Amino acid sequence: MLELGTDEITIVLQLAPSQKKDVFISTWEREAKNIILIFESKARFVGVFGDRIPIDSKPSGYTKAFAYGEHAFYLALAYHEMRMDMGVAVKFSAQALEFYLQSTEQQLYQFLQSIVDEVYTVRLSRIDLVADFIDESIDTTSLYKKLVKGAVVVATKHVDRQTGEYRYRKANMKIQGFAVGEKMPTVYLGSAKSDSQMRVYDKKQEQINRSGAKFDKAIACDNWTRFEAVFRNEYAHQLTYGLMRIKDDSEMSAFIASNIIQKYRLMYVEDGKLVSDLRCSRMLLDAANGLESCLRSPQSRTFDIVRNIGHVLNGSGTFSTLYKVYTIWGNDALDYMMAFLNGQVREWVPNTDCTSWLRKNKSDTLAAHPSFEKLVEDYVKPMLEADVREGANDAG
Repeated sequence: MLELGTDEITIVLQLAPSQKKDVFISTWEREAKNIILIFESKARFVGVFGDRIPIDSKPSGYTKAFAYGEHAFYLALAYHEMRMDMGVAVKFSAQALEFYLQSTEQQLYQFLQSIVDEVYTVRLSRIDLVADFIDESIDTTSLYKKLVKGAVVVATKHVDRQTGEYRYRKANMKIQGFAVGEKMPTVYLGSAKSDSQMRVYDKKQEQINRSGAKFDKAIACDNWTRFEAVFRNEYAHQLTYGLMRIKDDSEMSAFIASNIIQKYRLMYVEDGKLVSDLRCSRMLLDAANGLESCLRSPQSRTFDIVRNIGHVLNGSGTFSTLYKVYTIWGNDALDYMMAFLNGQVREWVPNTDCTSWLRKNKSDTLAAHPSFEKLVEDYVKPMLEADVREGANDAG
């Protein structure tokens, strides 16, 4: 199946032209604070995330920044006291955006349309559009080899100057792969310095390795390849206008697919000519025309504790030590050791890292996983089984 959605975004709120009269550097900070008050009210940020608090981790170039509530993901509103031209930035990480959209039961286009106000303009400076190919058996290693050999190229849409018609032609685009052993799980199309870049990667393995926010989805599918197109600056500005006109989810699906395919259409080449689309591009073309695809439902969950448990079981040496105790002294020694550890945990004074993690993660983790037993059965055990399978594949 093909699922379409959005990932990380950055919004810039600028004073509307009608509001700029008599606004100077000396009064800009007051105006920035007013923009924040209006925006957070329209977006219901305090109700969704928690109270506004100053933070040290600022978006690049900004001098004052705020977050809302205590969460593990990154969310910031920021401004520069002396730079009115930079406006107020609203930076969402992928998980922060998904948390917000799930909590408010919206899609991105609905959110953007809901925050419009006469005091400021709304414009994206970055947006990531994603196409998830789930159980479609897309091999990133094979794709990379074909791109390097020239058997497959990236084709972009342009206007024929003579006829005025839209056509596709081969794009001169940087191709870069990152190898893991003999595999190439991640491929980049385009330069990181340009206004757009595509990343094609094994999303299933990435989520399992990180115990990411889509860990449950990753262990439920056989394979999952993500096409993630990052649009910045002028491209992102243009996409803002399109998002403001979308009326329903089907239009949103077509919008995402259309913008990915216009910039990153993958086509086979024979005798120097574009001859046909790869299956992934055909699926995106169908989605752009309103055919088979679905808009990904926002579903934010945290699996950070699963990764922590996995480290205890597999990476910390705890099991190795316990097994040594069991082998040397037997069952009674193992039972004594477990009881000893139980007492140590209950009396342990947590360090700063631990208390900070609990402050940011406890409520979100408990909301996502009310039952610890179910978390172990549904996610910890499958994670361990996935590690065993991966190890067997590497050994083979």
